[in-house]
Amino acid sequence: TRGALPVSSYIDISPAAGVGSSAIPDGAAAKSWAVAVRDAVRRAVRNHDSRRVHLFMSGPAGGALLLGHVWNRVGSTLVYEDLSPGYTPTFEIPG
Repeated sequence: TRGALPVSSYIDISPAAGVGSSAIPDGAAAKSWAVAVRDAVRRAVRNHDSRRVHLFMSGPAGGALLLGHVWNRVGSTLVYEDLSPGYTPTFEIPG
């Protein structure tokens, strides 16, 4: 649960069109989505003076791949894997 993590703030980011199989219609939209997510997280890290990001992602593997490709200058990030039920830390991206 979120309460068990050492966090000071929480943000939830979804595609503008909502969630579902048609939320990101093509490659250009997927790239734009990944950059927009990265930029939103950068802003949140800066605005909250955060030292670490706890990243939980629910979506297609291709989206995770694109997000990882643009994930730079964000800071230390702990990525979690969905175990259904629950999550476990999978790896850390140093900041």
